[in-house]
Amino acid sequence: MRAFLVYIPYFIAISYSSTPSLSYWIAWFGSWVILLGSFTGVISEKPKDLTFFEQIFRPFIFTQVYFVGYNCLTSIFYFAHLNGYVFLEKIDMDITAYDAQQIAICQQYYVLAHAAFVHGLIILLPKYDTIRQKNKSVIDTDLLIKIVIGVIMLSSIIKLSGVFSAINGICDVLRNIATTLLVVISFKEKKKILLSLCLFIGSITLAVVSGMKGEIILILILLTFNLFSHYKIATIILAIGLFNVIGYIPILSENIRKQTWFDAQGTVWKALELTYKEITEEKTLDELATKKEKQWLLLTYRVTEAAAFTTYMEHVPHKRDFYGLEIIKDAFMGLIPRGIRPDGKSIDETAMERAFEAGALDRFIGAGGTSAKPAAIADAYLVNGAISILIFFFIYGFIATSMSIVCEKYFGGYTFGTVIIYNSCFSVFWIGGCTENMVVSIFYALIATGLFYLLATYFKLFQPK
Repeated sequence: MRAFLVYIPYFIAISYSSTPSLSYWIAWFGSWVILLGSFTGVISEKPKDLTFFEQIFRPFIFTQVYFVGYNCLTSIFYFAHLNGYVFLEKIDMDITAYDAQQIAICQQYYVLAHAAFVHGLIILLPKYDTIRQKNKSVIDTDLLIKIVIGVIMLSSIIKLSGVFSAINGICDVLRNIATTLLVVISFKEKKKILLSLCLFIGSITLAVVSGMKGEIILILILLTFNLFSHYKIATIILAIGLFNVIGYIPILSENIRKQTWFDAQGTVWKALELTYKEITEEKTLDELATKKEKQWLLLTYRVTEAAAFTTYMEHVPHKRDFYGLEIIKDAFMGLIPRGIRPDGKSIDETAMERAFEAGALDRFIGAGGTSAKPAAIADAYLVNGAISILIFFFIYGFIATSMSIVCEKYFGGYTFGTVIIYNSCFSVFWIGGCTENMVVSIFYALIATGLFYLLATYFKLFQPK
């Protein structure tokens, strides 16, 4: 029964709906309360097989922090923007009554999704203490090097063959996780440090040249979490430095995309040079003001999905009915290869159509290559409002913990099972996505998990019990 305590912030928030700004703050702080309650064991007993910091990559900790930080807590930037702030400086009028009501309802849905997600996450937590591992894996520097090299080879084979290309993204995440863990373990064991550093730097380099800021940020987050398990004070000091670095990653990613994606004569080195100049060159007051405004708009409209969510709420159900099972049907149709699908559409096209209809994405801009599909919570809302959010995210959390338990059982324990395999194959749970992408990603994650198990068994990566 304690698990139902997670819904208290939601019910308190909706009881203050007549005072929208207060309701928003209750819902926003409610996510912090849920986080604290799940970490301290107030709402459920934590697994006792490991200490808190030794199991930090299990879904109820790492996946929850990643998901809630991105989906629920970043709305504070949009809320501040509506209240006339640019960072901490008040430059505009106070929030309008309509905007206050919209952002309050939006945050109520966010805290409801968070509560349902955690309810699903914690319901199976006692199972961790009863897992009977089929194999025993001893994670050390040598094993991690084998895993990294093996994943690089597998990824190359997939790219050359063109078969199961969807698994290639999973291989990239696995490489990032394994190399990050490798560099930490190698320093701890004082073994093959140079080789480990080379592999780790290689992963960072691939992340940088990809132009995807998410990959770089992921490696930095993984490094911080892995280090914290072994070197707590040093990690806190490092995290302060990384916090400043993260602010420049969007600039770097944008320059790399301009140079390598859209300019035939552009190079990565030129993108790095432009980024360095942009960061270090002195600017006039007007240029600094423009840069500050751009950074703020990045936080209010790109880092958070709250602005887009309010757009969906204005459209549904006021201008059209909830989508109902239509979205679910499209999601499972996405498992059928595009060439033999009746409508011939890709999963991106069906999801983006909802963004076009609601006005969250202009059709002309979308045709130019921009993708802005509904985020996980907004898409769950479009199905049937609060009830679909509740059901969707309870299942979401339940599957996340279930897959972590399965991975620990079949891959010889926490480190190999959850840290490496679960978080590589099921990284889709970290942030979520539109329903179509979620269903397809989970499907291929199951295939990848089976493939990795066969490979790990064949190459005898497990040690006898």
